[in-house]
Amino acid sequence: DAVTGNTTGNLNNKGLFCEKDDILYFANGYDNNSLYYYNANNGSCKKLADGPVSSINTDDNYIYFVREASRSKGTFGMSSNNFVGIYRMDKKGKQENTIHH
Repeated sequence: DAVTGNTTGNLNNKGLFCEKDDILYFANGYDNNSLYYYNANNGSCKKLADGPVSSINTDDNYIYFVREASRSKGTFGMSSNNFVGIYRMDKKGKQENTIHH
């Protein structure tokens, strides 16, 4: 309840990025707004989750985000939006959990 995260930033930018402890979490516009992180200390960059994502927020332990309906077509010509919902994942990009589907 006491965690505010990047709420102010998310209100201004649709939550397409947030920063905590010199790590930037962002929706990469060059990769269907998939979730990435960039570490300002060592310059490393890594994809954490397929997109598109928004409403990115973080606290000391987790990254929270909304996975939106995909703009790309799936194998059978249908939108692959069966993963739409609110998600939480640890900061290493593992243990993704659905909060709300």
